[in-house]
Amino acid sequence: MQIPESLARVSPLNLSPEVVKRVGAELPSRIDLYDGTIRKILLTPGAGTTVVELVGVAEALVASGVSRMLLNVDWGGTREPNEHEAGIAREVLAQFPELDVTVYSDSIVPYPFYDMSTYPKHGPEIVDELASLGATTVAAPLFDPVDETARAEQVARLLDAFHHAAESGLQTVLGYADVGRADFDRMVSVIEAAIGAGAKRIDLYDSYCSLSVDGIRVFAERLRDRIGTIPLTLHTHDDFGMASAIAVSAATVGIAPDVAVNGASYRAGFAALEEVVLTLALHYGIDTGIKLESLVPLSERVEELSRIPRHPLKSVTGTNLFVRGGPSAIGYLADGSTALDAKSGCFAPSLVGGEWKVVWDSRTNAFVVAAKLRQLGLEPTDEVVQSIIAEMRHGLAQRTAYPFWLTDAEMNELCRGQVGV
Repeated sequence: MQIPESLARVSPLNLSPEVVKRVGAELPSRIDLYDGTIRKILLTPGAGTTVVELVGVAEALVASGVSRMLLNVDWGGTREPNEHEAGIAREVLAQFPELDVTVYSDSIVPYPFYDMSTYPKHGPEIVDELASLGATTVAAPLFDPVDETARAEQVARLLDAFHHAAESGLQTVLGYADVGRADFDRMVSVIEAAIGAGAKRIDLYDSYCSLSVDGIRVFAERLRDRIGTIPLTLHTHDDFGMASAIAVSAATVGIAPDVAVNGASYRAGFAALEEVVLTLALHYGIDTGIKLESLVPLSERVEELSRIPRHPLKSVTGTNLFVRGGPSAIGYLADGSTALDAKSGCFAPSLVGGEWKVVWDSRTNAFVVAAKLRQLGLEPTDEVVQSIIAEMRHGLAQRTAYPFWLTDAEMNELCRGQVGV
């Protein structure tokens, strides 16, 4: 994946033979992501996103290049599915036929902590209900039970559901939970059974981030040795602040990352689509099919529709990533809003759909104010400069909440007012 040096410059060491050797495999040139943004928004505590808003999220994802999506429709131990999840699944499946959508359910194989003796629905019945929503690929997350009897019952339920799905013309996926801490041989035996029953993909769940960036590579190598080349994905959360890094590490050895825009999810969040996409592109030359210039607009749109705020200091799309103030603003006053400044970053804002923003805060000094006046075509006399600084600091003192800065538009008005223009 070639990106012009005018937009991005990273270390050439990243793609050196030594690095590729350490990764342990030839880097793929392309890997497809599996987007879980919608299901992760729904799982975020306190989210109040409507079906209409979530359809808007789907539209933004498709426009950015997302082609594979993961959704949940859970029964949660009750007789009917979660109405909200079922509603959005029905709409996405109907309105976006071009998407490759996998629909998960907690009830194809009921979770071990459900009361199996009274559980109202499971297996083939759940598969049929997912098909009635429009699903063509269904997935069963599997949690390893504590005893052999429960484990045997669980595998029997899985195979019964997968065989039924195959007879009904549906494709199946096994999601294996807590893979980093699972009994490896037992996990392999279940995966092999699922493959024998027609599973087209295995989704590896390391939800608690037990695998390190190096551990996932070793895990992948050992698993491949046992189960062959069936497609794999990796699902990992951000408990250690490493979800995106681990997802990138997995991608370098051919495991497709499961991601969510803005890292949306419960607990500490999830592997962030924008972080994984940009890192794979710039550090490893791996194309994901996602339009890089869509990353900031997509992040903003998902924030707007989900009403789940991004942290201002977030990587790739955070509102402060391209903010410059104080003496460091000098270059941006001269170079404009899209140029790459290698002294303070590896990529230009325009690469990801953003732009530089100059702000004026407590670090603003006479040197910067003079440059600002010259940019506006005004004479930077000492008297005017000091007057502007005094007025600016007075204005900042009146602010009671972050961010404590003046915008560039406010500074323009202040400068012109002090000069009398």
